[in-house]
Amino acid sequence: MASRYTLGHTPASAERLRYVAAIADEQTRFLLENLTIDEPPALVVDLGCGPGYTTRLLAETLRPDRTVGLDVAESFLEVARQSPHEGLEYRRHDLLEGELPVSDADVVFTRFLLSHLPRPTSHLGTWSRALALGGRLILVEVERVNSPDAVFTDYLAMLDGLLRSQGGVFSVGPVLAEAERPEDMTTELDRVATFDVPASLAGRSFHLNLQNVRNDPYVLDEVGPERVDRIDRGLAELAEGTRTTTITWQLRQLVLRRTG
Repeated sequence: MASRYTLGHTPASAERLRYVAAIADEQTRFLLENLTIDEPPALVVDLGCGPGYTTRLLAETLRPDRTVGLDVAESFLEVARQSPHEGLEYRRHDLLEGELPVSDADVVFTRFLLSHLPRPTSHLGTWSRALALGGRLILVEVERVNSPDAVFTDYLAMLDGLLRSQGGVFSVGPVLAEAERPEDMTTELDRVATFDVPASLAGRSFHLNLQNVRNDPYVLDEVGPERVDRIDRGLAELAEGTRTTTITWQLRQLVLRRTG
């Protein structure tokens, strides 16, 4: 089965991921900097690397000899290669098509990927097999996003419905927490980070998302053009700062270590 990324591989999608990085990088950096690693890793792999924001963050914080970013979209990889970094490389790979094209990795990392994959927890075993003994699988996924604003809640309900129609789920963190671990993996860390996000920043990210999905058959049939237009206008107001509210993100941070 070939991958289909719900939010698209357009220039708007790449721009959206810049806002996603602004939302999540501080929490991700804190997680990576507080890992107990005795020496710099030889190989770090970033799954679903997109235009390279997380890949560069991994290279900067963990300082491995090599960092490999994998993504199915050549358009994203072209953007990523425009910001070279020592020891960093990008390869095209569809994560739904068998084993990873790397082995003996010290770290395999992914952020906001499992939401988009069918049977999300079924991939953990495949990814763990790419690790060296003692290597870590690091997962950062949405636990929950809360806001009192009806525009945000309507948008998030629409996005979750769209993902579920394709076999995924937006708030995949609770699913991940309950998932059976691969038998050769132990849980080193399992926690939820909670933090507030500027409404304008979330509004920009979500507004770009909406442009990519508004003509999806699920959105047209189950949400409808009138409701989508209403959400669109509200997100534009939030992005511009003419509408104010609060929004809180919770991220599941899970670190599994290969022990056998």
